[in-house]
Amino acid sequence: MLRSVLLSFTLAMLAAVAAMAQTGTIKGTVKDAISGEPIIGASVRLAGTALGNTADLEGNFEVAKVAPGTYELIVSFLSYKTDTVSNVTVVAGEITTVNTSLFEEGTQLNEVVIGGIRDRASDQILLGERRNASIAVENIGAIELSVKGVNDVGSGLVKMTGITKVASRGIYVRGLGDRYNNAYLNSMPLPSPDQNRKVVDLEIFPTTVVRNIAVSKSYQPEQFGDVSGASIDIFTKDPAQENFLVMGVGVNYNSVSTFKDFTTNQDGASDYLGISGDRREAPVAVDHKGVVRFDNLEQDPFKTNFGRQKINAPLDNNFNFDAGRTLNFGQSKLGIIFSGSYRNSYRSDFGPNLILNNLQVAETDFYRDRYTFNTNMTGLLGTSFAWNENNTVHANYLFVNNSSNTYTESLGDNFDVDDRETTDRLRLRSRYLEVRMHNVQASVDNRLSDNWKVRWGGSYSTAYTDEPDRRELSFVVEEDVRDVGTISSTGLGGSQRYYQRSDETEYYAFGEATYSFGHPNSQDKRNRLVMGYQRRGKDRDVAYRSFQVQFLPGSALLGHPVDINNLQHVLTDEAFANGDYRYLDGADGSRQSAATRNIDAGYAYVDLNVNSRLSIIPGLRVEKSDQTVEYRLQGSGFNDPFIQAKVDDVDFLPTVSAKYNVTDTKIIRFSGSKTMTRPNFMELIPVAYINENLQSTVGNPSLENSSIYNVDLKYEIFPTGSELISFGAFYKNIDKPIEQVRSGINYISFFNIASAQVYGLEFEFKKRISSFFSSSSKLVNGLVFDGNLSLLYSDVDTDPSKFKDARTRDLLSSVTNTSRPLQGASPYMVNLSLGYDDLLMKSSIQSSIELTYNVFGDRVYNVGTVGRGDEFEKSFGTLDLVLQNTWQSGFGVKLTAKNLLNPAIRLEQEAGPNATSGDEVTQSYKAGVNLGLSLTYRLIGK
Repeated sequence: MLRSVLLSFTLAMLAAVAAMAQTGTIKGTVKDAISGEPIIGASVRLAGTALGNTADLEGNFEVAKVAPGTYELIVSFLSYKTDTVSNVTVVAGEITTVNTSLFEEGTQLNEVVIGGIRDRASDQILLGERRNASIAVENIGAIELSVKGVNDVGSGLVKMTGITKVASRGIYVRGLGDRYNNAYLNSMPLPSPDQNRKVVDLEIFPTTVVRNIAVSKSYQPEQFGDVSGASIDIFTKDPAQENFLVMGVGVNYNSVSTFKDFTTNQDGASDYLGISGDRREAPVAVDHKGVVRFDNLEQDPFKTNFGRQKINAPLDNNFNFDAGRTLNFGQSKLGIIFSGSYRNSYRSDFGPNLILNNLQVAETDFYRDRYTFNTNMTGLLGTSFAWNENNTVHANYLFVNNSSNTYTESLGDNFDVDDRETTDRLRLRSRYLEVRMHNVQASVDNRLSDNWKVRWGGSYSTAYTDEPDRRELSFVVEEDVRDVGTISSTGLGGSQRYYQRSDETEYYAFGEATYSFGHPNSQDKRNRLVMGYQRRGKDRDVAYRSFQVQFLPGSALLGHPVDINNLQHVLTDEAFANGDYRYLDGADGSRQSAATRNIDAGYAYVDLNVNSRLSIIPGLRVEKSDQTVEYRLQGSGFNDPFIQAKVDDVDFLPTVSAKYNVTDTKIIRFSGSKTMTRPNFMELIPVAYINENLQSTVGNPSLENSSIYNVDLKYEIFPTGSELISFGAFYKNIDKPIEQVRSGINYISFFNIASAQVYGLEFEFKKRISSFFSSSSKLVNGLVFDGNLSLLYSDVDTDPSKFKDARTRDLLSSVTNTSRPLQGASPYMVNLSLGYDDLLMKSSIQSSIELTYNVFGDRVYNVGTVGRGDEFEKSFGTLDLVLQNTWQSGFGVKLTAKNLLNPAIRLEQEAGPNATSGDEVTQSYKAGVNLGLSLTYRLIGK
């Protein structure tokens, strides 16, 4: 398949050359009529066409693929009078030069007024902001995300330098995982409905609501201090600057799943939309106080059964709808945008799933078939009201609903109870997970004078993760048989119904004042003092409950073969009434916990221009936090008092950044800071929580905050307004980092270890191929090559002799390797992209094609203990191809081919000191090739 795709790519290039239309080009500059300064981001468009562009950092613009003829060129930008240049004549094969100057309107407007929002979805504008910024920030805009065929924020981040995604564990930045990163929405903190993760799963945010994603790897005082990897800021679409309507629809084919057998449980009222309804609800509230007895009932008290359905998986589909409108009220302006989207996917994976002991011999050996139906539904309402040039109000509401309905069949051996010679064990699990978030934001910008401006506002969020009615059954079957077996009430997993819900509420308030001082008419001598206060509060409640399915002696079901394909006719109301099975409530007081965290922070920094080339930004953040977790130990009563675990600290977090402009296009940046990280709520609770993989996680109430020291150095070159070459180096020293340590097969806990170090190199580039030649053809002019490379070294010191606490020494003494890389850290990461942004070379069609490849090095997935070697996620590469065309009529088509190499995704356990064999595969599967087609239509109104 790869050979066919590459051949098609080559033929498309050749066909484009053969069909090259004889068109012309308009080039020129846009400058301020008084000062002569370039107007970055000025809009340039041809009246009566869809052709246009924006001015780059030098004020230069280019409008290509213009059919011969005479046009009107309209040039505009915020607070400037629009200029219309008439009788612009375009000749085939020639360049027409048009230089224009704009005069300011009567009043200089605030930079945040709606009409002046730069198109931050454009990578060229974002690159310009990166060059001009005092601190190092990396951006990826909506346009680039679309060109690369990215559908969600999580997938977009891994296209950026030094960022990878570790399966089920979220985003890793420079080798640092979930606890070292922060997520923001429009610069306001995002809650995480997942009790085990600090950062919300960023894949739940579709790119249809995103303007751009900003990643700050260098800490700044206005950011919360529990960070060392990156602060990830998702900016939603700006309110409308024009009236528009966009509609889109798409389908996707997966080579492993689509049109093939698919096993599922369709029990919810609206599973297709990702809304379960009440069918999966327990007959008693999950947080109900007291043990529930199900005696003397004439029918099964649960509304769902243990049956399964087999269907033929259809094509994935997606829909999106965007609308925007602007309203003028004299000097005031209101912009409104609404964005809604829905997408789903059917995914299957098949492969081995083993747990090995220290001899590399299997303790459990299963072959797993897993089927998952995913949905994502999102709505965004954004408004911005510019009362006048000095006062603007912004408000946003975001709704996200994400669901996954997974059915798993595991066939194999559990060697502690099974006869490994003649029988297998078949484990069936049905798991539905629903994540929902509501986020409301408001902010106000006030310019009080030429020197003072303030910004204030806040946000309120609610989020929950609901896992209703996870059903598990275990059978003993003949070897390789999946249809008939005898119900087992022993062994790993057993049979049960499980419920869990986590609810989180978060509020945030802030106020920030900026005082500008120095020479008022010179940017080089203009300085800023920024002062701010932030308050953040979080409350979380977690409750879970399990009901064991118990088959009584003498039951007609126990020890007799049953039809596994028709379990809805086996575990029936009649069988329940006859006493063939019953439910045993395993609840006690430990099944509920609560947590709160309050953070008060004050910060200040000075953006000081020492001279025309050097700027320095010293700053300090003082952060007071109090965190309390309430829990009960296992076996406690429902009315027993809660035990409290507290972590209270005041942290002083200094930072300094510097920027030196070697020339107008070459910049050196430096940053140094102290940050910290806190234990997550669940890591403090010493109560066993058994997850869907049957692993028991027990927290540690003795955990302490970690201190982190960060240093960054970067050299950036901007050859043109759309090109970049960047070299970077970084170092991090973590004192008392919190690490996850596994003891035995399925026991996990958390401890402060001695120390960890991370350092590495980063390289990033974006170049047009034509820049390598003194003269080039039209074919070469459209080629763009960009990518990034990260090299990383990390080391974790878990030497137990360095700890006074006996419990810590005992657990860490079980760790096989006392020195190892950070969990999830890849020694190298590579992203490469080759694109052509003028494929058809026709003035009536905007066309592009892009081929992307990314690969990472082997990384530690699980830490080896009691003689087991570390388990590694093995390296694999991903190749994607995206082709899209947009016509002047507003109609667009996008074709995507993703994961063309379809590599095996593998986990391997390396041989420990006592192993009798070499490295062994513990998990392996293929995700399949994805082929997609999407259609869009954009209508621009008056």
